[in-house]
Amino acid sequence: MRASWVSKTVLLIIAKYVVIIFSTIIAYHILFAPFHTFTPFSTPTKHVFNRSIDIRWPKHLKSLLIFPASLKLVFIDDPFLTCVVDADQAKKAHACQKLASAETTRIGTYLSIPAFKKVFNSKVLNNTTTNDTWTLEPQTYADALVLKYHYHENFDKYVIINSLEKKNGTNYHLLRGARDLKTIGIRHFTNDKFSLTSTVGVKKCESECYAFLPKELHRHMAYLKAVEMLYCDQNLAKINVLPNATWNIPKKALTVLDDLIDEYIDSNQIPFMCHGTMLGWYRDCGIIPHTTDMDYCIKAEEYVEDFHTKFINHKTHPPMRIIGKAEYGFELTYWLYHDEKGYGPAWVDFFYMYKENATHSWTPLLMDFSRGVRVKDYVALVDKLCTGDIYGHLYFIPCEPLAYLDTRYGETWNKSNPDAGYFEKGVQYAKNGNWNMKQGEYYKSF
Repeated sequence: MRASWVSKTVLLIIAKYVVIIFSTIIAYHILFAPFHTFTPFSTPTKHVFNRSIDIRWPKHLKSLLIFPASLKLVFIDDPFLTCVVDADQAKKAHACQKLASAETTRIGTYLSIPAFKKVFNSKVLNNTTTNDTWTLEPQTYADALVLKYHYHENFDKYVIINSLEKKNGTNYHLLRGARDLKTIGIRHFTNDKFSLTSTVGVKKCESECYAFLPKELHRHMAYLKAVEMLYCDQNLAKINVLPNATWNIPKKALTVLDDLIDEYIDSNQIPFMCHGTMLGWYRDCGIIPHTTDMDYCIKAEEYVEDFHTKFINHKTHPPMRIIGKAEYGFELTYWLYHDEKGYGPAWVDFFYMYKENATHSWTPLLMDFSRGVRVKDYVALVDKLCTGDIYGHLYFIPCEPLAYLDTRYGETWNKSNPDAGYFEKGVQYAKNGNWNMKQGEYYKSF
């Protein structure tokens, strides 16, 4: 009996200490675990978007950023935007360092250039807190200004100031280039505010310490990736577009097209001018007068499955038809319902572009709808995208327009032929078998 009683007592003591130990462990984790950098069973930490994160501006930029409201400054270019808003800390750090090391950076202003100069002279040049000096470079453009900042350590940095005053008849701004930066186009944007108080210091910054930046940031950044702004051949246009020319496609159709392209860009699909629209842009400085549709291409690797279905009941740009398969030879057509009197609805073809080899790409064409006869429409490889203007609307285009046109149309594309139809000046194509299935499986109309 005594042995049994001793065993029970020992077990009770052990149980008591086990309870004490576990209680201590639980209390410890409740009180102190949140301060641990790692716990074996914790969930992965998510990056939190924080616009107030500390940024160390280089001196030449900081001397401008302490007067953001007076100068009406706008962050419009990379790496500025990545530095201030990217949630990825590694990308943010890289972009901020790039700002510091770059010889030339670009900032926007909502002031005109004369108004900016006036504020710059009164605010920045009169700031005597540093031994560094600003000078104005000779002005090349009415809407841009280049500032040179000379560090007392004997090296220079440059800042391009771009006026973002809207011009009638265009839906974009030109970000002027200088030195190592090229001129690019960006679409008009609605803005957001970014507080600079924590990055330049409360005591140093003026009372309204904020700059502006684009609200549609994803779309804006897509245009920043364009290599440069290209221009059509005005001399060819004078030869090919007659004074009494009439057009089958009204200019108002482009406004509807812009909305559709914006939707595609937001989905990481980048439509760019190609085929007849590319030809019209370069040779005619606009839309070909006798054409009945517009052509845009998207790289096949950017395809988003069933993306077109979101527009089936859209009022202004519903899909008309789809042809082919995503894996091979996919194209689709959209109606463009505009309100231009005297014209019916326009339409645009979106061709997905597939890589053929190291020098060529191809887009699909259905030669015979009933028998499903396929054609490969050959063009020069599109590696990089630039931007161009059609009637004041900004669009992406291949950066090598002459190589593109020579490959697709031969060497006589520079002379217009209103009777040529689709195959103007000998389009380079090759038959490519047929869809071995029922018509409803490779062609669908809406």
